[in-house]
Amino acid sequence: FPAEMAKREGEQVSPASPEWERGFREALRGFRKEGNALSKAHDIDGIVGFRDFLEENGTCYLVMDYVSGVSLMRYMRETGTLYGQEEALMLMRPVLEAVGKLHKRGILHRDISPENLILSPDGSLTLIDFGAAREYRAGSLKDTVSLGTWGYAAPEQYEETDQSDARTDIYCLGVMLFQLLTGESPHMLRPLSECGPGFLAGWDEIIGRCTRRRKEERYQSCAELLYALEHFQEQDRTYRENQKKKVRKFAACLLGA
Repeated sequence: FPAEMAKREGEQVSPASPEWERGFREALRGFRKEGNALSKAHDIDGIVGFRDFLEENGTCYLVMDYVSGVSLMRYMRETGTLYGQEEALMLMRPVLEAVGKLHKRGILHRDISPENLILSPDGSLTLIDFGAAREYRAGSLKDTVSLGTWGYAAPEQYEETDQSDARTDIYCLGVMLFQLLTGESPHMLRPLSECGPGFLAGWDEIIGRCTRRRKEERYQSCAELLYALEHFQEQDRTYRENQKKKVRKFAACLLGA
């Protein structure tokens, strides 16, 4: 709890003052939701390991595995590291696979960012902080609470006009890919072509599609996004136009024969 919200008397934790009573109870509900989400994802590689959830002394305790390393954000800031497209794909492939498995279990993370990915000494990433996670509810028109990190959060998270779903996490992942490649703030999201030369064809279209305002226009699943990244040449407009020309030329040859 924030220091201004709660106080501890011996082992007992309680609201710091009457005006914090509601916020204190809401925070407790958030801890319970985080524990519930983690309990359903404990066996997924790339997700922080969950051990137990306890309610004692007026508060909640989440018991999770210790993950050695630093946040990806801290690593990039302190080392000035930028990733090439192939490096970014290798780094993020396990994350995409892990988030895809979360979605299949009906769990949305909703706060995927470099701050919530721990980079271990072996170079692997572990997704942590399920405080904004929720289960997808079929038939629900919008989220009950707006959560997420500003800049990474999809429009539907802070406009509260629609329910989060797998495509909400796709948006976060697209912003992350942009930041891995450019090192720029997520608030500076723009086409890669405006960030300098050297970016492989197709990645601009991929990141642009991930971060469309309307979620119907984004990739619909992590599997679809991963396929696009692994076949990035096919996403490039020039490549697609050249392929169409080849098809038309082949068809003309067949008709001429």
